[in-house]
Amino acid sequence: MSTQIDKYKRCEECGGVGEVNTMESVYSGADSHIKAPVGSEECVNCEGTGFEPDADIVKERIVENLDVDQENKLQEYFVGLSEYGGIPIIKDNCEDLFENWLESVPLKTLIKVLYE
Repeated sequence: MSTQIDKYKRCEECGGVGEVNTMESVYSGADSHIKAPVGSEECVNCEGTGFEPDADIVKERIVENLDVDQENKLQEYFVGLSEYGGIPIIKDNCEDLFENWLESVPLKTLIKVLYE
C-alpha cells in the first residue's frame, strides 16, 4: 500500500526531498546576473517531510488518476452504503450521488477502500 499511495502524497514543491535549492543572483560576466543554486533550505510547503500536508490535494490527485478497477471498487463500496445524505441509493440516482460522495469522501476512506 505504501508505495502506491506515496506517489500521490509526494510534495510537488520539492519533489519529495524535503528541501529546495536556495537561489541567489550571481555575476555571469558581461555585466549580467543570473540566478544559481547556492545551497538548500527546508521546503516551506511540506516543512521538510517530503509529503504534501493538504489531504484535499492528495485526495484530488488520487481521484484524478483512478483506473477503471479502482473506480469500480469505490462504486461497489458506495452502493454498499445503501444511502448517502439520507437519500437511498437506487439505480436512477446512483451516478449523481456517487459523484457527490466522491467529492466529499475523506482521504482516509479512499485509502482504506483502494489500498488496504
